[in-house]
Amino acid sequence: MLSSQAVLTGIGVGKEAATAYGAVFMFAVRDLTGMLGGLVFAHMQGSGFDSCAKQWRLFADIMNNVGMALDLASPLFPDLFLCLTCLGSISRAITWVAGSATRAALTQHFALNSNAADIAAKEQSQETAVTAIGMTLGILLTRMCAHNHIASWLCFLALTVLHVWANIKAMRSLILTTLNQPRLDVLLQSYAEKGTVLTPKQTSAAEDLTPLPLKALWSRISASVLFYDHKIGGAQLGVSLSKLVDIGPTAAGQKKKSVHQDQGLAKLLKEQGDQSYLLGVTPWGSTSQQVVVVLHKSAGPQDLMRAYVHSWKVSHGRKGRGGKVDEAAAKQWMQVEFPAFLKKLKGAGWNVERVGLPTLGWTAEWKLPRHHRD
Repeated sequence: MLSSQAVLTGIGVGKEAATAYGAVFMFAVRDLTGMLGGLVFAHMQGSGFDSCAKQWRLFADIMNNVGMALDLASPLFPDLFLCLTCLGSISRAITWVAGSATRAALTQHFALNSNAADIAAKEQSQETAVTAIGMTLGILLTRMCAHNHIASWLCFLALTVLHVWANIKAMRSLILTTLNQPRLDVLLQSYAEKGTVLTPKQTSAAEDLTPLPLKALWSRISASVLFYDHKIGGAQLGVSLSKLVDIGPTAAGQKKKSVHQDQGLAKLLKEQGDQSYLLGVTPWGSTSQQVVVVLHKSAGPQDLMRAYVHSWKVSHGRKGRGGKVDEAAAKQWMQVEFPAFLKKLKGAGWNVERVGLPTLGWTAEWKLPRHHRD
């Protein structure tokens, strides 16, 4: 209500110079900008909502708060009013896309008796009731802060902090048994340190809920500005075969790398061709190495999890501080320890058949051993 009042004030409601055409034009530009922003965001992130529903749900709520903050600030900067309202509209469009996608994913979690439609109807009814109560209280609050910008901002900031805190608590209380990157990171770290596998409830309390765009931004800042020590970046699953082959060194001045690619591919298949993924590490010498993984065309959920676990062991297995990674030790761990780790996951209540890990979408095909195909 406070942000809506601010937008109407910025448009000129109550002023003689304001015209209906000008108000309609601003609303049209704002709404069109939001639609385009929502389409771009859905195109960029459409395949990642299922894998990290909690994180995207929290991101949706944060973007909703950002949109309202921009609307509330818009009348304070008349020259930037249209720009700020358009940015606020884009934020709300992102909120709608991420919120709708994660709502569908979380509904499936609660639909234990295949009653997704019933769950969705009840969730919508609860949201409508809460919204109605919030609008009623918002009208009273708006009347109290109608002409006091400081009071409006203080109320807005207090309610925003309360909103984000409540959403974090809600995500912590949501216990999912499916495996994704943040939960696997917690499980692998605990298993490496203590040799035990956490239950879904224990993992939920320790899961990293940082929204993925904010995490990606922080990774870029930390890699380029804050930390100069050599480190292993996150794994990229589902890269193209050419990217994996191209990570090796090439001869000086060589224009075409076809010979090197053939040799590198033959070596990869000889060493790793008996599994449903091929793994490599980008060359040593840059500020950040990265594990890249090519997935076989027939790779299933457990193959995807195995590939991620292997890449995690590689990226966390240096030979001393600042040293190169020990790929041989990671491979041995996968052969010896991974079956026991998988068994403990099942015993702790995890659904290892549902693995949500983001991939780039590329696959390759090579001849697998008969026992693997069967």
